[in-house]
Amino acid sequence: MNEQTLKDIVNRVAKQLDVSQELTHKFVSRAFDDMTAQLDAGRSVRIRGLGLFAWTTDPARPYHQFNGKPYPLPEGNKLRFTPAAVLRGRRRTEMAEMQKDDNEGMTKYAVVTDNEKTKEAKAGVGKSTCPVCDAGLDSAGACPAHGTEPFEPTHR
Repeated sequence: MNEQTLKDIVNRVAKQLDVSQELTHKFVSRAFDDMTAQLDAGRSVRIRGLGLFAWTTDPARPYHQFNGKPYPLPEGNKLRFTPAAVLRGRRRTEMAEMQKDDNEGMTKYAVVTDNEKTKEAKAGVGKSTCPVCDAGLDSAGACPAHGTEPFEPTHR
């Protein structure tokens, strides 16, 4: 996890805006102080494109320890952050792209490049039929029904 401190944020913003770090520090500190004051007053703070900071109250409830005896958990306030839809959408897109990059060239058991598959198919390495449905494999050694992973059938 890459934590960001107030100093890191101030340095980055000061560079981007070509302003002094002292002025940037005052601005960022006052912005956070105002947010804290609003939250302390019981108000929620919504920052468009980032999300909503709000206090919620958890009701009192019994809490069970390992020995099974219930111990009461008192009512408590928690600061919750709900990310904005724009931020959630951006994160989902990044995760999908990362997952797509991770899955390229992957099979269930090993990473195999397309060149290696073609060489194996030309050399006649392995079976010429799918072990699941006995369909004929193509020149790259892939089952037409299952794609490049004949070990995970998509039909029965």
